[in-house]
Amino acid sequence: MCCQGATRQSRRFCSYWPAALLSSLSSSFTKTAVETELQRRLTEDRLRYFKPYAKQQVFFDAGKTHRERLLMAANQIGKTLAGGMETAMHATGRYPDWWKGRRFDAPTVGWACGVSGEVVRDTVQRVLVGRAGAIGTGTIPKDAIIETVTARGIADLLDTIKVAHVSGGISTIDLRPISRAGRNSKAKRCNGFGSMKNRRWTFTPKG
Repeated sequence: MCCQGATRQSRRFCSYWPAALLSSLSSSFTKTAVETELQRRLTEDRLRYFKPYAKQQVFFDAGKTHRERLLMAANQIGKTLAGGMETAMHATGRYPDWWKGRRFDAPTVGWACGVSGEVVRDTVQRVLVGRAGAIGTGTIPKDAIIETVTARGIADLLDTIKVAHVSGGISTIDLRPISRAGRNSKAKRCNGFGSMKNRRWTFTPKG
Protein backbone atom coordinates (compact mmCIF):
# COMPACT_ATOMS: atom_id res chain seq x y z
CA MET A 1 0.00 0.00 0.00
CA CYS A 2 1.19 3.50 -0.77
CA CYS A 3 0.34 4.66 2.76
CA GLN A 4 2.50 2.11 4.56
CA GLY A 5 4.83 3.91 6.92
CA ALA A 6 3.09 7.22 6.29
CA THR A 7 2.00 9.69 8.94
CA ARG A 8 -1.41 9.39 10.58
CA GLN A 9 -2.64 12.38 8.59
CA SER A 10 -1.45 10.79 5.35
CA ARG A 11 -3.07 7.45 6.20
CA ARG A 12 -6.33 9.25 6.97
CA PHE A 13 -6.17 10.89 3.56
CA CYS A 14 -5.52 7.58 1.80
CA SER A 15 -8.52 5.96 3.49
CA TYR A 16 -10.81 8.20 1.43
CA TRP A 17 -9.66 6.77 -1.92
CA PRO A 18 -10.65 3.52 -3.67
CA ALA A 19 -8.29 0.63 -2.95
CA ALA A 20 -7.85 0.00 -6.67
CA LEU A 21 -6.36 3.46 -7.05
CA LEU A 22 -4.03 3.16 -4.10
CA SER A 23 -2.72 -0.28 -5.04
CA SER A 24 -1.82 0.93 -8.54
CA LEU A 25 0.55 3.60 -7.27
CA SER A 26 4.18 2.98 -6.40
CA SER A 27 5.16 2.98 -2.75
CA SER A 28 8.12 5.14 -3.71
CA PHE A 29 5.85 8.11 -4.47
CA THR A 30 5.89 10.96 -2.01
CA LYS A 31 2.67 11.86 -0.25
CA THR A 32 2.24 14.95 -2.43
CA ALA A 33 2.79 12.97 -5.63
CA VAL A 34 0.28 10.33 -4.52
CA GLU A 35 -2.33 12.95 -3.69
CA THR A 36 -1.80 14.69 -7.01
CA GLU A 37 -2.04 11.47 -9.02
CA LEU A 38 -5.12 10.26 -7.13
CA GLN A 39 -6.87 13.57 -7.73
CA ARG A 40 -5.97 13.51 -11.43
CA ARG A 41 -7.34 10.02 -11.90
CA LEU A 42 -10.57 10.70 -10.04
CA THR A 43 -11.03 13.96 -11.94
CA GLU A 44 -10.20 12.76 -15.45
CA ASP A 45 -11.61 9.21 -15.24
CA ARG A 46 -14.64 9.48 -12.97
CA LEU A 47 -16.49 6.79 -14.90
CA ARG A 48 -14.04 4.09 -13.80
CA TYR A 49 -14.66 4.72 -10.09
CA PHE A 50 -18.38 5.53 -10.13
CA LYS A 51 -20.60 3.38 -7.91
CA PRO A 52 -24.38 3.98 -8.07
CA TYR A 53 -26.63 4.14 -5.07
CA ALA A 54 -29.74 1.93 -4.97
CA LYS A 55 -32.19 4.16 -6.88
CA GLN A 56 -29.64 4.90 -9.59
CA GLN A 57 -28.98 1.17 -9.95
CA VAL A 58 -32.70 0.47 -10.42
CA PHE A 59 -32.83 3.19 -13.08
CA PHE A 60 -29.84 1.72 -14.92
CA ASP A 61 -31.08 -1.88 -14.72
CA ALA A 62 -34.48 -0.92 -16.13
CA GLY A 63 -32.82 0.09 -19.40
CA LYS A 64 -32.37 -3.55 -20.36
CA THR A 65 -36.12 -4.10 -20.80
CA HIS A 66 -37.65 -0.61 -21.06
CA ARG A 67 -37.27 1.76 -24.00
CA GLU A 68 -38.05 4.83 -21.93
CA ARG A 69 -37.22 5.57 -18.31
CA LEU A 70 -37.81 8.41 -15.87
CA LEU A 71 -35.74 9.29 -12.80
CA MET A 72 -37.73 11.83 -10.76
CA ALA A 73 -36.37 13.02 -7.44
CA ALA A 74 -35.36 16.05 -5.40
CA ASN A 75 -32.58 18.44 -6.39
CA GLN A 76 -28.89 17.61 -6.02
CA ILE A 77 -29.17 13.88 -5.35
CA GLY A 78 -27.69 12.49 -8.56
CA LYS A 79 -30.24 12.54 -11.39
CA THR A 80 -28.09 14.34 -13.92
CA LEU A 81 -24.99 12.47 -12.75
CA ALA A 82 -26.77 9.16 -13.35
CA GLY A 83 -27.77 10.25 -16.83
CA GLY A 84 -24.28 11.53 -17.51
CA MET A 85 -22.65 8.29 -16.39
CA GLU A 86 -24.96 6.17 -18.55
CA THR A 87 -24.37 8.45 -21.53
CA ALA A 88 -20.62 8.12 -21.02
CA MET A 89 -20.87 4.31 -20.85
CA HIS A 90 -22.83 4.06 -24.10
CA ALA A 91 -20.57 6.56 -25.87
CA THR A 92 -17.32 4.87 -24.81
CA GLY A 93 -18.47 1.24 -24.54
CA ARG A 94 -16.77 1.12 -21.14
CA TYR A 95 -19.27 -0.75 -18.98
CA PRO A 96 -18.38 -1.59 -15.36
CA ASP A 97 -18.74 -5.09 -13.93
CA TRP A 98 -21.89 -4.12 -12.01
CA TRP A 99 -23.70 -2.89 -15.14
CA LYS A 100 -26.91 -4.85 -15.93
CA GLY A 101 -28.62 -2.37 -18.24
CA ARG A 102 -28.69 -1.96 -22.01
CA ARG A 103 -25.35 -2.28 -23.82
CA PHE A 104 -24.21 -0.97 -27.18
CA ASP A 105 -21.32 -2.85 -28.78
CA ALA A 106 -20.76 -0.25 -31.50
CA PRO A 107 -20.39 3.56 -31.52
CA THR A 108 -23.54 5.45 -30.63
CA VAL A 109 -25.24 8.63 -31.81
CA GLY A 110 -27.34 10.40 -29.20
CA TRP A 111 -28.87 13.61 -27.94
CA ALA A 112 -28.29 15.25 -24.55
CA CYS A 113 -30.82 17.99 -23.96
CA GLY A 114 -32.20 20.63 -21.61
CA VAL A 115 -34.94 23.23 -21.69
CA SER A 116 -32.61 25.89 -23.14
CA GLY A 117 -29.08 26.27 -24.43
CA GLU A 118 -27.98 27.84 -21.16
CA VAL A 119 -29.46 24.96 -19.17
CA VAL A 120 -27.74 22.44 -21.46
CA ARG A 121 -24.39 24.18 -20.91
CA ASP A 122 -24.77 24.49 -17.15
CA THR A 123 -26.15 20.99 -16.47
CA VAL A 124 -25.74 18.13 -18.94
CA GLN A 125 -22.67 19.58 -20.71
CA ARG A 126 -20.95 20.31 -17.40
CA VAL A 127 -21.67 16.80 -16.17
CA LEU A 128 -20.50 15.14 -19.40
CA VAL A 129 -17.25 17.01 -20.06
CA GLY A 130 -16.71 19.47 -17.21
CA ARG A 131 -16.81 23.23 -17.06
CA ALA A 132 -15.44 25.54 -19.74
CA GLY A 133 -11.66 25.52 -19.51
CA ALA A 134 -11.68 22.14 -17.76
CA ILE A 135 -12.80 19.78 -20.52
CA GLY A 136 -12.19 16.18 -19.52
CA THR A 137 -13.33 16.49 -15.90
CA GLY A 138 -16.86 15.18 -16.43
CA THR A 139 -18.32 11.70 -16.73
CA ILE A 140 -16.71 11.05 -20.13
CA PRO A 141 -13.06 10.08 -19.49
CA LYS A 142 -10.63 12.70 -20.74
CA ASP A 143 -8.69 10.17 -22.80
CA ALA A 144 -11.89 9.24 -24.67
CA ILE A 145 -12.78 12.78 -25.79
CA ILE A 146 -11.64 13.15 -29.38
CA GLU A 147 -13.15 16.53 -30.21
CA THR A 148 -15.62 19.11 -28.95
CA VAL A 149 -17.40 21.37 -31.43
CA THR A 150 -18.51 24.80 -30.20
CA ALA A 151 -22.11 25.93 -30.75
CA ARG A 152 -23.08 29.37 -31.98
CA GLY A 153 -24.94 32.08 -30.12
CA ILE A 154 -24.33 31.06 -26.49
CA ALA A 155 -20.96 31.46 -24.78
CA ASP A 156 -19.17 28.21 -23.92
CA LEU A 157 -22.01 26.01 -25.22
CA LEU A 158 -20.93 22.92 -27.15
CA ASP A 159 -22.75 21.61 -30.19
CA THR A 160 -21.18 18.16 -30.46
CA ILE A 161 -18.91 15.87 -28.47
CA LYS A 162 -17.00 13.15 -30.35
CA VAL A 163 -15.99 10.20 -28.21
CA ALA A 164 -13.71 7.21 -28.81
CA HIS A 165 -15.59 3.90 -28.50
CA VAL A 166 -13.82 0.72 -27.41
CA SER A 167 -14.74 -0.89 -30.73
CA GLY A 168 -12.45 1.55 -32.50
CA GLY A 169 -15.21 3.78 -33.85
CA ILE A 170 -16.37 7.24 -32.83
CA SER A 171 -19.56 8.03 -30.92
CA THR A 172 -21.31 11.38 -31.29
CA ILE A 173 -23.29 13.27 -28.65
CA ASP A 174 -25.27 16.30 -29.85
CA LEU A 175 -26.21 18.88 -27.20
CA ARG A 176 -29.56 20.53 -27.88
CA PRO A 177 -32.37 22.52 -26.28
CA ILE A 178 -35.41 20.21 -26.11
CA SER A 179 -37.34 22.29 -28.65
CA ARG A 180 -34.56 21.99 -31.21
CA ALA A 181 -34.03 18.29 -30.56
CA GLY A 182 -37.71 17.57 -31.08
CA ARG A 183 -37.66 19.44 -34.37
CA ASN A 184 -34.54 17.76 -35.74
CA SER A 185 -34.52 14.27 -34.19
CA LYS A 186 -36.49 12.67 -37.05
CA ALA A 187 -33.80 13.69 -39.50
CA LYS A 188 -31.06 11.82 -37.68
CA ARG A 189 -31.25 8.30 -36.30
CA CYS A 190 -30.14 8.22 -32.67
CA ASN A 191 -29.32 5.45 -30.22
CA GLY A 192 -30.62 7.46 -27.31
CA PHE A 193 -32.25 10.67 -26.14
CA GLY A 194 -31.56 12.09 -22.68
CA SER A 195 -33.22 15.18 -21.26
CA MET A 196 -33.18 17.14 -18.01
CA LYS A 197 -36.24 19.18 -17.05
CA ASN A 198 -37.20 20.46 -13.60
CA ARG A 199 -36.59 17.45 -11.30
CA ARG A 200 -36.76 14.73 -13.92
CA TRP A 201 -34.13 12.94 -15.95
CA THR A 202 -35.37 10.77 -18.81
CA PHE A 203 -33.41 8.46 -21.04
CA THR A 204 -34.76 6.63 -24.07
CA PRO A 205 -32.43 4.15 -25.81
CA LYS A 206 -33.24 3.30 -29.42
CA GLY A 207 -31.93 1.06 -32.11
